[in-house]
Amino acid sequence: MAGKPEAMARAGFLEFLPHCSQYEPGSAARTASRLYGARQDIRVVEVLAWWGSVQQVTSMSVTQNEKAARFRALHDGPGAFVIPNPWDVGSARILAGLGFQALATSSAASASALGRRDHMLTRAESLAHGRVIVDATDLPVSADLGKGFGDAPEVVAETIRLAAEVGLVGCTIEDATGNQDSPLYDVRLAVERIAAAAQAARALQFPFIRSPRTHKLG
Repeated sequence: MAGKPEAMARAGFLEFLPHCSQYEPGSAARTASRLYGARQDIRVVEVLAWWGSVQQVTSMSVTQNEKAARFRALHDGPGAFVIPNPWDVGSARILAGLGFQALATSSAASASALGRRDHMLTRAESLAHGRVIVDATDLPVSADLGKGFGDAPEVVAETIRLAAEVGLVGCTIEDATGNQDSPLYDVRLAVERIAAAAQAARALQFPFIRSPRTHKLG
């Protein structure tokens, strides 16, 4: 198994990973040992060693410009690509080890990781969590930034600038207000918000991918 981390992940780690309540070495080893018996202990140790060491290369070895270029190339490619949602360092490194080419945060997952409900994080908390995911691997990371942490276009623009400062190379901004009485932004304001985000992104020194999201069906 030495020298073949991808095969190790698929053949060993993922066999018992779904049974673990927490993705940390202690619980993983205990669960795997219980499921597969003591004869599997050596294999478990080998897999956990890979998990802890094969992804030691972090974002510090790849510049933000390089990540942004790779992320843009994925969007410009001939087909679709899958971008999974890690919620912490461990899940980010597992997904990177499985061969995914980019990562994206989820507002619900980010909130849950901090014991909150979806959309209950402040902008500072959400971006801090985004930085954790960015620093976990050398993959490009996009973030689910909800409605941009404000209604006004200038607030959304500032969110884009701050997202870039923590190392993100893309994000989603949605048109849901979070207000039950008026769940969606007026079309004109929704357009102004995305235009402000686009202007802020174009002012950056690298391509920042914006993915506007709409909940309006009609």
